[in-house]
Amino acid sequence: MSETQAHVSPEEMAARQAEIKAYYESQIPFLEVQKQYETLITELQELEARRAMATMRVAQIMAPSQEPSKDTPESKRTLRKEE
Repeated sequence: MSETQAHVSPEEMAARQAEIKAYYESQIPFLEVQKQYETLITELQELEARRAMATMRVAQIMAPSQEPSKDTPESKRTLRKEE
């Protein structure tokens, strides 16, 4: 044991525990408000991400396909010039 713990009486220890408990209990309302704030911020960020993903999907659907169209004849590719 350290010297500070050896010299603390049970009454002093009980008083210190009561002080700490009172402090934590006084902080609970503020922590609950912070939790509510953080939860709302998280929900908003998730909704923004979903909206961005939906916008990207719509853009991909609306974009012309990159497959060669059937109307355009394919040119024959050769390595040498044909004579």
